[in-house]
Amino acid sequence: MAKQKPPTRPRRVQEQRSGTPGVVGIRELKARASAIVAEVREDRVSYEITRRGQVEALLLPVGPGGADSVAADDAAWDAFQFLADELGRAAEADTPRSAVEELQRMRR
Repeated sequence: MAKQKPPTRPRRVQEQRSGTPGVVGIRELKARASAIVAEVREDRVSYEITRRGQVEALLLPVGPGGADSVAADDAAWDAFQFLADELGRAAEADTPRSAVEELQRMRR
C-alpha cells in the first residue's frame, strides 16, 4: 500500500515580509474582512487582493491623519493639476516659455 501524504491546509494569506504586501484572495477577504482590516489599521500592513490569482485591488492603511490626510492628498493633487493646466496654457501661447520661466511668472 502506497504511503499517503498528510493533507495540508492551503495558505490563502501569504506571510507579510517587511515592505511587501500580503496577498489575500477575494473569498478569504470576505470571510475575514474585519480581522484583515484591523490588521491593516493596527499593524500598518497592506494586502494585494486577488481573484483567480490575479491582483484586482490593494488594501492600504490610511495615513497618520486619518481621513484628514486623504483630504490633504486630494488638495495636493488639485494643486498639481492646476499647475499642469497653467503650464499647458502657457505652452499653447505664441511665445514659448520654459517651465522655470513659467514658475517664476506664477510666483510673482
